[in-house]
Amino acid sequence: MTYTCKATNKVGEAETKAELLLQVAAKITEGPASMSVKRGETVPLKCKFIGIPTPETFWYLGKKELEPSDHYTVEVTEKTSVLIIQDIQPEDSGDYSFEVENKHAVDQHKLTIQVYDKPSAPGKPDVSDVTMTTLTLTWQPPESDGGSSITAYIIEMCHVTTTTWTTISTKHTTTTFLVENLSPDTQYVFRVSAVNAAGVSEPSPESDTVTTLKEPEPEVPAEKLEVPEGILPFPLEWDISIVLIVFIAFCYALVFLV
Repeated sequence: MTYTCKATNKVGEAETKAELLLQVAAKITEGPASMSVKRGETVPLKCKFIGIPTPETFWYLGKKELEPSDHYTVEVTEKTSVLIIQDIQPEDSGDYSFEVENKHAVDQHKLTIQVYDKPSAPGKPDVSDVTMTTLTLTWQPPESDGGSSITAYIIEMCHVTTTTWTTISTKHTTTTFLVENLSPDTQYVFRVSAVNAAGVSEPSPESDTVTTLKEPEPEVPAEKLEVPEGILPFPLEWDISIVLIVFIAFCYALVFLV
């Protein structure tokens, strides 16, 4: 912009012109906060800035400058810059920074992105304390929680004679589970999946086949001994002590009286 200054008196007038060049140091006025995002999402990171002359802009992951690609898109206007991360993956986790620079100043905005994913599969369930209708399962947690805490385990069982898995719990939070209401003398296998904010893991390896205990055999009452009348010298309903006394007396009489 050009300004003119004019001075006048009785002698005459004088005039001078000057051009005002507005200069503003580069400065970031707004930027995103650190965040956790699910794998596969599209993540836009928008920063606003000022500066005259218009600053140059740069995006970094760690110390590496990010160039436009199929994975990273950068949209820049006079006052904004947007980094768009397509199909974000765990390897995109890290410290990001946005930098503006003109001849008067350099400014920077930083944030951290944590990408979380489904957990890995839990360990193979071990079976113990087997009864006719119950047993106990224990397993190791996933080696990787995917960057997000495990919130639950899904426990499934399958009769060996079928291929159908039945879910018996979806909200269990520890690595030990009591299975109840099983059928006696029946073969089962079990598996476990882990849940976090990103979803459900692949199932664990199947447990070894386990057979619940059999029901006990019912007691068979002893058959009553049928003795013809007149064979014994005493009624069958006599107490055994009376029988012994009678027997001893009979033997005594036999020895000494014959």
